[in-house]
Amino acid sequence: MLNFDTNRVTAKLPITLGVGMAVCLSALLMSCGGGGGGSDGSLSTLNFYVAPLGTQSLSVNDVNEIVSRAVQASKDRNVEATIAVTDRVGNVLAVYQTTNAAPNTTITSGLAGANGQGLDGTVVPSTLAAISKAITGAYLSSTGNAFSSRTASQIVQEHFQPGEANKESGPLYGVQFSQLPCSDLNVWFSQSPTLGPKRAPLGLSADPGGFPIYKNGRVVGGIGVITSANVATNGVYSLDRDIQTVETDLDEEVAFAALSDTFRAPEQIRADRITAGGQTFQFSNSIPAVAGMANLATAGAYTTVTGYTSTVLSCATKRMTPPAPC
Repeated sequence: MLNFDTNRVTAKLPITLGVGMAVCLSALLMSCGGGGGGSDGSLSTLNFYVAPLGTQSLSVNDVNEIVSRAVQASKDRNVEATIAVTDRVGNVLAVYQTTNAAPNTTITSGLAGANGQGLDGTVVPSTLAAISKAITGAYLSSTGNAFSSRTASQIVQEHFQPGEANKESGPLYGVQFSQLPCSDLNVWFSQSPTLGPKRAPLGLSADPGGFPIYKNGRVVGGIGVITSANVATNGVYSLDRDIQTVETDLDEEVAFAALSDTFRAPEQIRADRITAGGQTFQFSNSIPAVAGMANLATAGAYTTVTGYTSTVLSCATKRMTPPAPC
């Protein structure tokens, strides 16, 4: 049962969920709301407006605003940034890199001595890391729950909670594999630049810095950010193994600061209002003020990403109003 009130949302989740559906947790949370009167803390007590299904989407102006604020947020923190914005089904609407953003990012598990084993130490394009974060925020969220890539980090690891020995795996342990190229669920960009769901290039991300984007109570997309000190210093793509330590994560701060109140997830359904098995989910380690808007013409440039975008603002014309300039 999923109960809603202005303080806490409580859900009873299964221990394991199939890896074939990346959005199954969102579907579960949406379907459990139920009806009933306002006094029982049910879905009817939501305290924000929810627009009719299918009426909300990101416009070109919306995307430019979000990217501009992300750029300013990175400037405020003296870092460079690669920023990706996707729509609800993973179509990449824009990828922007500040002038001295590192082109590459290094994957690390955070485990001592793991470098060189598996994917540890693998270098990937920063653009792909940012896209994966954005898609994660979009795919794992709904009108009933807002999950970030930090939330994903908490529920995809070997134990729930992370770091607790002799505990079962996270509710979405293994869900990353739903994004493999061989999946029959995903639609390739070459098959259609507008239909979805699109595959996250690095799988669903457990690296903080990815958030859902909302408009009028509906998920309309996601934002993902990878920061770096300069062009010569790779970004870092990892996960949060120590959830007891509330560290400042620059990727997360920049991505969150990019979203004005118009685009932020309603507080009532954010992950930190939801519990599973008596454990509270995480949404963000900080809630930064909304950033100002930078001049995109001088701060960097939009870029194309092979297999994901074909113009500086992707030709996902069915998902953007007015259409992107293709």
